[in-house]
Amino acid sequence: MLGFCCGSVRFCPVLLVLMLPVCGGNVVIQRDAQFDLTYDDMVTSDNQTIYSYNHTVSRNKTEGVRVSVELLSESAQSPVLFVVRQKQAVLSFQVPLILRGL
Repeated sequence: MLGFCCGSVRFCPVLLVLMLPVCGGNVVIQRDAQFDLTYDDMVTSDNQTIYSYNHTVSRNKTEGVRVSVELLSESAQSPVLFVVRQKQAVLSFQVPLILRGL
């Protein structure tokens, strides 16, 4: 079970993909999402969940998206992979985040 929330900003299509790195991706669940709402969901090795946010970008204005993530079961053997895709960029990270060599 996990929960996350995106802050109130305007950004052209933003997709948040939640999946396990070893996920076969047999089932893809896609949801239209809204900013300022918290979503609780479950990800397994058999599915991935895509939350699609759609907002308009204003000219000459820099804005950002804030995503907060909380996992109820933090297992280093089965981390959840978060992928944020924007029009011109992709960001991904896993939770729990394991830093080696520091």
